[in-house]
Amino acid sequence: MNYNRIIFLSLVFCYIATVVVAQNNRIDSLLSLVNNTESTENINLLNQIAVAYNDIDDLDQSKKYSYRAFESSKKSQYDEGIIQAYNNLASISIQQRKPSEAINYSIQAIELAEIIEKNNLKAKALRNLSSASFAVGEKDSALVKLNEALQIYSNLNDSLNIGMVYSEMGEAYTYLNNSPQMVTSYLNALEIFKKLQNEKRVAITHLNLGSVYSNFLGEYRKAIEHADAALKIYNNLGDEVKTTYCYLIIGSAYEYLGNLDKALEFYNKSLVICRRTDNKYMLANTENYIGEAYNKQHKIKLALESYNKSLNIYLELGDEEGIAVAENNIGECYYKLGDLNKALSHYTRSFEYFDKRGEKFQLSELVFNIGNVYYERKNYNSAINSYRRSIKYAKETNNLESLKDSYKAISNAYRKLEKPERALDYLEMYIEKKDSLINVKNLEMIAEYEAKYEASEKAKEIELLKKEQELSEINVQLQTILNVSLIAVTLLLIATVIIYYRKYKQKNELNQRLAESEIHLQKLNFTKDKFFSIIAHDLRGPLGTLSGLTEILDEDAEEMDKESIIGLSKDIHQISKNTITLLNNLLTWASIQIGKIEISKENFEIKDIVDEVHELLRENLNKKNITFTNEIEKNIAVYADKNMVSSVIRNLIHNAIKFTNESGNVTTYTDSSNGITSISVQDNGVGIPEDNMEKLFEIGNKVSTYGTANESGAGLGLILSKEFIDKNSGTIVVKSDVNKGTTFTINLPNTKKEQ
Repeated sequence: MNYNRIIFLSLVFCYIATVVVAQNNRIDSLLSLVNNTESTENINLLNQIAVAYNDIDDLDQSKKYSYRAFESSKKSQYDEGIIQAYNNLASISIQQRKPSEAINYSIQAIELAEIIEKNNLKAKALRNLSSASFAVGEKDSALVKLNEALQIYSNLNDSLNIGMVYSEMGEAYTYLNNSPQMVTSYLNALEIFKKLQNEKRVAITHLNLGSVYSNFLGEYRKAIEHADAALKIYNNLGDEVKTTYCYLIIGSAYEYLGNLDKALEFYNKSLVICRRTDNKYMLANTENYIGEAYNKQHKIKLALESYNKSLNIYLELGDEEGIAVAENNIGECYYKLGDLNKALSHYTRSFEYFDKRGEKFQLSELVFNIGNVYYERKNYNSAINSYRRSIKYAKETNNLESLKDSYKAISNAYRKLEKPERALDYLEMYIEKKDSLINVKNLEMIAEYEAKYEASEKAKEIELLKKEQELSEINVQLQTILNVSLIAVTLLLIATVIIYYRKYKQKNELNQRLAESEIHLQKLNFTKDKFFSIIAHDLRGPLGTLSGLTEILDEDAEEMDKESIIGLSKDIHQISKNTITLLNNLLTWASIQIGKIEISKENFEIKDIVDEVHELLRENLNKKNITFTNEIEKNIAVYADKNMVSSVIRNLIHNAIKFTNESGNVTTYTDSSNGITSISVQDNGVGIPEDNMEKLFEIGNKVSTYGTANESGAGLGLILSKEFIDKNSGTIVVKSDVNKGTTFTINLPNTKKEQ
């Protein structure tokens, strides 16, 4: 029975997550600055002192100063101080195992932080709420809170806290036994801490990954690699206490690999440090690990000696769970040595603790051990009673291994009592449960391999992204306007080939629909031809011009005056800017065709979107002295992808400005009926000739004209707009009179349609 592994793992995560550091000097320094005023500076000091006491586990003092900060903040109406105090009290409640109290404090902190728009304090409260939610079993809700906190820190560009949240996610997924997400979260945290050059956090994350790879994925070589990486950092920092954790993880990995001598080597390194630093808790854990290794080597007396040392330290510390684990391990040794009285005595003491805690999983194995003692004493009736209790606990906790062993043990006991029918009944139950367990283990093995594969692939993906980012940074430094254009053209061609290939592949996969596939391929070829014609027409021209201008600069720059060079530079810049805009639109169009752009629909108000676009295009309006009127009222909403709709409205208003004369008017208004909201952009500009109306939304018939102030454009904006509206289950229509104006109207559902 290997309880010490479970206990050590949970305590390591707890210890690593908080990173407790002795702060007595810091507390003394802060206390010397405190006064009896209710100034914001003094309140902040009180909250800092509360945090410092929390870090050294003096929760009573931490609570005392949190309450002082809270009362002073209320009197001075200092909301930020109140939120910080709530967060401190929530953290204390979590450590005191009062999750309901922590949830209450966290919710109050979140509500107040939202009112005063203090997102950093809200994020801290969300993290506390997540921890408390986990404690009450609301695991899905807890992860939602962590993701919300992560989003806030991302918006604030707070890299350190982003890394901290990823670490907390790793811990959360540990309790959910989700190995791939564990590894992903910790690898994300590791990447951030490395960029920040935060050695302590890097080392802690390596330790967490070492524990995950050893205890969950069984990848002991990787566990050793991460623990060794942490060990090197802690050696450089001179942190002996943390090195003991590294030694235990490395030793444990070697133990699982079957190299018990190597495991004992690292356990003894930990032992030396624990004795020198008088770290009694870690000393007790290390002695337990050493006892486990000796037990596996069948050196029972040496194992018993280490377990007894561990027990004595746990007794001194008053650590009941550690005492119970050591008592069980000692009982196991006496059982193997044949001293059944002592074995029963130690098993019974361990049972009393776990019975008090109601930990039925451990109880099922303990009463099984007690049954074995009675069996060896030939007291078969008492043995059967113990085995039946083991079965009861095993069924309640789905402990299939214990259930199987108990059935077999009862069968053996009935055979000794010469009751063959009863023995046969339980033997059949044993065989059935054994077969069932084999199936479960096979499924677990498959799941474990899948988890290992996913974790490995995620690690490769992160490493690949890292290398791509480094390469991108190098390219940015080397790129010129010309090679950006050339690269963009290459990407565009690749996108076209991808479209062609995907459609062609689909044709081959649907041979039974040959006729339909041929039609589809014809459409694809037609689109491709139109696509290339746009590239040939709209890219070859500006790129040729760009090449000519740069050739002039190359050959005649020394003879040209400053004004000529400046003029040429402006021309080059404008041509490049227009070309890149066209490329971006073409690539966006290609992305839509191959399904690369994802849609995220939600309900949102249109007025806010139009107001934002108005602000964005205010300079364009002012240049032409155009009056803009937004007649859209509040609470007019649609159900669509907000970013796509914003892009469409921005394009329509931009076009309205472009084709409206100076001192003209642009107006936006809405109409709603039958679950559809219509959003219109109206101008009194030059209008659109009738023969151009049908060409507006087709890529092969792209219409690109200059505005009333000779504004240029790529001509793909309306094509993209139609694609976006189609993707959101809407329509776009246009009405226009030459020299009178144009009205574009988009129609979108205002609520989510029932499936």
